[in-house]
Amino acid sequence: MHPFMHMLPLALLWVVLLLPLAGSPASAETSPQSVLDGVFTQAQVGRGKNTYKRFCSDCHLTNLQGDGLEPPLTGSLFLDAWREDYLASLYDFMQTRMPKSRENEPGSLKENQYLDILAYILSENEFPSGAKELAFADLGSVMLTGHDGPAPLPSTALGRVVGCFTEEGGVFTLTNASTPSRVREADVTDEIEITKSAGNPLGSQTYALNNLEFVLKDNERGALLGQKVQAKGVINIESTPGRIHVLSLVGTGQGCGQ
Repeated sequence: MHPFMHMLPLALLWVVLLLPLAGSPASAETSPQSVLDGVFTQAQVGRGKNTYKRFCSDCHLTNLQGDGLEPPLTGSLFLDAWREDYLASLYDFMQTRMPKSRENEPGSLKENQYLDILAYILSENEFPSGAKELAFADLGSVMLTGHDGPAPLPSTALGRVVGCFTEEGGVFTLTNASTPSRVREADVTDEIEITKSAGNPLGSQTYALNNLEFVLKDNERGALLGQKVQAKGVINIESTPGRIHVLSLVGTGQGCGQ
């Protein structure tokens, strides 16, 4: 598995249907179920361990730390690559890209095998088991967080923010912005995502915007001023104010008072 080399897997239709919004926020107004709530069983972990050994351990090793070319599947690097996102994203990545060997092609395992492997990986990251097995229908509603619960996105993560598009002295800013939510694709959007962004309330954060000259023409930027927009890109929350390297910016069809 290559979460650090391929951070933008193509979204499948079921992800769109299952998720409130692909990569929607753990830190937004609602508190979704998370991997801290015991979303898999020990029996599932046992099956997943055996399936992992058969199909995954040659590359990721029996200790899940990878062989140097493959990234680790436990620890802070793994969690930072996938936290603040729903399990659907990780499952989608596994199902569309793994395993890859001469004997087995990506997507060649059964749905329950991928679910069992996912349960095993979560268990090896010291998340608790519970009474109910992880099912396909759960993937779009269970958030992968750190052990301390939801947290701000890691620096340089791809994210989505809704806010008011403003300009002063040639500097473009997103004001009254929402809490960033994680996304896997930042350079494209669709009508479903825009509609959901239109329904997202504004917030209290401010983000400086750069790279806009490569995303929108002068007249397109001017037409969006004073509007509620959806910005997607690389988010740096450590600067003051926060900064977004914008990869896409679209209007929601609303003024900032809406």
